[in-house]
Amino acid sequence: MLKSNFSYIVVEDDLHANQSIVKRMNQFENWNCIGSETTLNDAILKIEDKKPSLLFLDWEVIGGNTFTLLEKINKIEKYKPYIIYFTGYQNDNPQIPVDIVNKYKVNKYLVKPIFEDLTENLSSYIEEAENQLKHQNKELWITTIEKQKLKIDANQIVCISQSRANPRNKFIHCSNHDIFEFKASWEICEMIALKYGINFLFANARDTLVNINYISKIQKPYIWLNQSIKVEVTKDKWKILELEILKSK
Repeated sequence: MLKSNFSYIVVEDDLHANQSIVKRMNQFENWNCIGSETTLNDAILKIEDKKPSLLFLDWEVIGGNTFTLLEKINKIEKYKPYIIYFTGYQNDNPQIPVDIVNKYKVNKYLVKPIFEDLTENLSSYIEEAENQLKHQNKELWITTIEKQKLKIDANQIVCISQSRANPRNKFIHCSNHDIFEFKASWEICEMIALKYGINFLFANARDTLVNINYISKIQKPYIWLNQSIKVEVTKDKWKILELEILKSK
């Protein structure tokens, strides 16, 4: 199955509402849920660790209100997720929308119940989120095995392959033919692809992660990337690959 390009988290202590949001998001194939949290502390830890692209945030959750979370997000360098914020306490706390608009600048502010609004507008919210994320900074910093810190334009990543000499190391192949070796698990590589919106899939059993946008030639069972990199695609990945190529045309 093709991995999603974008990630999101739901922070809502009402389990029914939480899962209802996840269920509605399942229709968007480009989006992957990395958590459905009910407590403030768990949400903070997950967001600081995974940095999802889209946040669904309820104002009041177990452990406090999520203004604390918004303050932490504002302090994370180069992290600007799309935020859909909601509450059922606006009448009792009229300051909430004032702070949301003037201080925290979330993308969408909804008053509970939210599901009629999501039924009508979720598709447009997701389209807006994707457009915002695609135009954000794509600078990726890596540390090579030579201990050099390098900045890479994530849009130029053609593929990530595994070192045959040391499976713990991976090679990033760029469109200008630069190759950088760094230490990373496949989970980290997948997180990079998700975070930077790379249209990717694993061509085989976690040996090569390919950027579908750089496919220049197909001759089963191989594909060529950026005119020069030859990659074998396993049988179980061909149907996925063909579907994605059709989508991109």
